[in-house]
Amino acid sequence: MRLRITLSCPAPFTIATDHQSELVGLTYALLGKEAPELAAFLHDDGFDAGLDGRNLKLFTYSPLRCAQRELKGHCVVLGPGRIEWLVSSVSREFITAVGEAAEKAGEVRIGHVTLSVEGVWQVPSPDFRSGRAAFTCVTPIVSAVMRTPEEGGGTKFLKPEDGALFSGQVRRNLLRKYQTIHGMPPADGRFAMMFDEDYLSRHRGTKMVNFRGINIIGAMAPFRAEGNPDLLRIGYECGFGEKNSIGFGMVDLQRMKAKD
Repeated sequence: MRLRITLSCPAPFTIATDHQSELVGLTYALLGKEAPELAAFLHDDGFDAGLDGRNLKLFTYSPLRCAQRELKGHCVVLGPGRIEWLVSSVSREFITAVGEAAEKAGEVRIGHVTLSVEGVWQVPSPDFRSGRAAFTCVTPIVSAVMRTPEEGGGTKFLKPEDGALFSGQVRRNLLRKYQTIHGMPPADGRFAMMFDEDYLSRHRGTKMVNFRGINIIGAMAPFRAEGNPDLLRIGYECGFGEKNSIGFGMVDLQRMKAKD
C-alpha cells in the first residue's frame, strides 16, 4: 500500500537537496505516535531476512515533491504551494499508523519548518497480474556488490549498463523480501528488469545521493520489469533494490507503450 500525504506550504523554505535523513526521522516520529512498538522494532532491528544477516524494514518513501522548486547548490527551495510526500510499505499496520498519525497531528515538522497537513490518502497497489510493468524511478535504485581484493575491495554500486548483473542483484533482493514476508521462498522466482536504452542514450541514468556524509549511487532511469506478479508488487510497495528504508528504490507505474 501507499500513502499520499499533501502538505500546505504558505511560504518558500530551504532544505538540503538530499533530505532523506529528515524524512526518515519524520517517518519514525509519525509511526511512533500510533504504533510505538512497531517503530522501535523497525528502528532497532527490522524483520529477520534469515539469509545473510541484513534485516529488512520493508518500507520506502519519496522526497518532498512540489511544483514550485528551485535548486540552489546543495539545497532546494520549495514552495509556496502544495507539497506531496509518498510513503509506501507492504505492511498495512505501518501504512495505517503513519497515515492516522499525520491526520491526527494536523501538522508535521521537517527540519526547521512546520507544515500543515492538507490530506492523507491510502493508495492501493496496481494490478500486476499480467506479470509485466513499466516503471519510472521516484528515487534511485541501489544495487551493489563487493569488489574482490584484486579490485581493491569495498562496495561497488552497479549502474544500468551492468544489465543482467544489476537485474540479478535486484531479483535476489526481492526474493529476500518475499521470504521475509511469507516465511518461504516463492514457487515462481522469475524476475528481470530492462532499463530504457533510448533514455540511457540521452541521460546518465544514475544519481548520487549523500546520506549523512555517505555518497550512495543508484540507477535513476525508466525500466520494464517482468516476472512473478508478487515480486513486482513487493518491489512497488517496499522499494526495488537496497536501502529502501532511507528512501531509495521507490518507483511509479507508467503506461506500457505499444510495440511497433
